[in-house]
Amino acid sequence: MADFRGVVKDLVWQFAYRGNDHSGKWLSTGGLSALEGAFKALGWNDPYYVEGGRLRTSRLQSLGYKRHPDSVRL
Repeated sequence: MADFRGVVKDLVWQFAYRGNDHSGKWLSTGGLSALEGAFKALGWNDPYYVEGGRLRTSRLQSLGYKRHPDSVRL
């Protein structure tokens, strides 16, 4: 059986908003409370910056998110 953290992470990767900016690729909750809870359970900031992976450009990139110093690289 999958562990809780792994399941939550898989759900976030499937449903979170994706984008990129000058700081890199990121995932965001987009203000959805279910995703906000999942990010909190994982200890992730919003937006959550990632390295690698296949993130498609999103309309949210125009919001000007800045890289948070506590972001974690996968």
